[in-house]
Amino acid sequence: MHFFADQLAFALHLHGKEVPQTAAAILATFDRLQRQIRGLRGLRLAVRSMHPISPAFRYTEPFPLQSQKNDRQRVAHYEPLEVIVQFESSGSWPDDREAIRALKAAFYAHMAELIAKELRLECQPTVEFLDLLCEGYAFRFYIHHERELQLLQREQPAEERKLEKRNVLRPLHNSTVHGLQSKFPMFGITARLAKIWMHSRTPSAARFNPIRLIV
Repeated sequence: MHFFADQLAFALHLHGKEVPQTAAAILATFDRLQRQIRGLRGLRLAVRSMHPISPAFRYTEPFPLQSQKNDRQRVAHYEPLEVIVQFESSGSWPDDREAIRALKAAFYAHMAELIAKELRLECQPTVEFLDLLCEGYAFRFYIHHERELQLLQREQPAEERKLEKRNVLRPLHNSTVHGLQSKFPMFGITARLAKIWMHSRTPSAARFNPIRLIV
């Protein structure tokens, strides 16, 4: 029996150097961060769940995102790692789409204030999301509220499908792919090689999710 292990390892090099797989480090940083956010003393609603959705969490990025701990750039200059956060149910949530958006924007500002005060992390809230910098990685948090999807389904179906894809389907996809990596440790490397090979022939194809599913 002949066993071949690293004949294609060169394909995972960038500028002649091997690019470390950082998904485990990113997940460890995210795990610490979410525990800290859940423990914020002044948070008005308890966090029900946090779901990472960026490809960097899935071990399948051809050239994984690297920590920039020694970089003094502001959070806006980093490539964000996207996360969907959902809070506990509350009667305080309004029953109007625009009012929900306004409340979410206020909550991003509220979270940023608490995180800056209690965790001493750099934050940048906007009306659509919250960016924060932790251990050399930028995380972007989107608040998901189920009632917003229900309202959009009646008023703006196209917008509802777009939001459902980001807030509901992408977390499920991420969880499924991560489960495959846990069961089959070589899955991530194989998917990375497949994406690099596909990109060399059809540049636009490297970002397609079906490549991971085919693998």
